[in-house]
Amino acid sequence: MSDLKKTVTEAKVKAGAFGVLVVALVGQSLLAGTVTDFVPELPDALEVTAYSLIAAGASWFGGWIKRSVSGKLSQSTIDAARAEVGKRI
Repeated sequence: MSDLKKTVTEAKVKAGAFGVLVVALVGQSLLAGTVTDFVPELPDALEVTAYSLIAAGASWFGGWIKRSVSGKLSQSTIDAARAEVGKRI
């Protein structure tokens, strides 16, 4: 469990989650205000916010899990690490 506390979320994962949040807020607002009401008991503003946060949270969690798998690095990460080590030697 201590390894999970040490991992850092990459900026691209945070940006992706923020992008999903913005798109979800706009899309859900349009849907809730015009054609559908997903949960009639909830006010539209609360409903839109909740669903948008769920979508953004799922996006962030998926990116974080992909980033946090130990032993698996993308080729771009390997290339960047080699370039950085090459500069320091």
